[in-house]
Amino acid sequence: MPAKSAVFPLFNLPAIVLVEIFEGLDPINLFDLSLFSEKAKRSVKAIAHERGQLNAKRLVFDFTSSTLQIKAIGEGEETLVRLLIDSNQKLWKDGVEVIKTKTVEIRGFQFQWYGHPTMKQSHHFFCRVPEHAASFLFAHLIQLFNAPVHLHLTLSLIQNLPMFLSQPHFVRCEKLRIDGTNGMTTRIRDLEVVLRYIRVDKELEITEKEMDRNWRPVGIEKFFHLEKLSIESAHWLSYHDLIKMKCKTGTIKRFHYPSTCLYYFARRWLSSTDRTLERMEFGGDRSDQLEMYELRRWRYDPTKRSENYVITGSNYDFKVIHCSHGFDLYRADGLIATIECKDSDNRKIFLFLVWHDPFPKVKRLESLRKDLEQQSKILEHRLQRIEEQRRRKRVPKRIKELRGAGEIDYPFEQLEKSRKRHDGELYEVLDHIYKIRKQMIFWDKEQT
Repeated sequence: MPAKSAVFPLFNLPAIVLVEIFEGLDPINLFDLSLFSEKAKRSVKAIAHERGQLNAKRLVFDFTSSTLQIKAIGEGEETLVRLLIDSNQKLWKDGVEVIKTKTVEIRGFQFQWYGHPTMKQSHHFFCRVPEHAASFLFAHLIQLFNAPVHLHLTLSLIQNLPMFLSQPHFVRCEKLRIDGTNGMTTRIRDLEVVLRYIRVDKELEITEKEMDRNWRPVGIEKFFHLEKLSIESAHWLSYHDLIKMKCKTGTIKRFHYPSTCLYYFARRWLSSTDRTLERMEFGGDRSDQLEMYELRRWRYDPTKRSENYVITGSNYDFKVIHCSHGFDLYRADGLIATIECKDSDNRKIFLFLVWHDPFPKVKRLESLRKDLEQQSKILEHRLQRIEEQRRRKRVPKRIKELRGAGEIDYPFEQLEKSRKRHDGELYEVLDHIYKIRKQMIFWDKEQT
């Protein structure tokens, strides 16, 4: 009779020993350990949090395609944990090696569990009911990382919306994005239910383009105070709605009379003392004209502000808006706002840009240098791990060439080539470094 394999009681070891064991583990390894039991989860959370191994910037639940995606994103925008949950065992592209880890049962869910050779932070799970399994895994991740939640949802993909909303980890989030793309139209009733039951702390984004022109979301006013509000189609929006908004940035891409609303919006901003607003974007038809004749305004003066307004986003993306042809409004408290009009995709975009820092070059470069140092450390850590995994083999030359890629004097052209040559976890960090360096090159050319 074959002997039973012994199970090592890892979590019965003293805490001081577990600290030494956990020290060399990455977040994805700690996540794996935490799935074994409640005791394992408590031990991992207590020790790893104390040592800063589970510090996340946000947790993302992305249900905008048939494959659900859950991510823990670190302070440097790096992926700490990435879980893909699917009912279809269609894996990566042909020719890519896939590692089948095991078939496991976790809290009643049967999973086939796969890994990927170049994406060490990723697991791919297959199960019969991915929606329910993903909900469980996300709840587990929230308990482990305790970071702000971002929900990206296509409502028509959710089979049981009431059950989805009944989960305590979905009733509050920092950001909610409702996506109506992929040929799927969001039902008004479902959208209103979600807006009613999910509490949003900072950002709301509704990308649905085909909403009923006569429909006004019930209770939409409660979102006017958010830091960021973006609505693709808002034909119901009025001037009275605009003056209620207290957001930092707002984007309203389709609505009636954008030029007229912008005029009254600008008048109200001039008479206000509120310093919250940073940027508003209004979309109109190609035929819409900017009418600001009654406002006192000035042409661009290079001694008052920069020529370019720079918008930064997540993952170190940035967008430059040239404002030399716009006109400026000067407020009594010293703030300057620029009104610009741009053409985009057969539409007209009206921009209201507030200059809280008219000459941000010095501060931006200082911030970008810190970001570059952080990415350099992430790259070094990942290179060390790859070399350790291949310590009995010769390290490929292309890995050695990445040493120092996070330094400011590393040739930019070589960085660009290396970024295109690698994939998985190395591409992610090289892409971040490339975008930071690109921003730094831009700011170096800007006026002080």
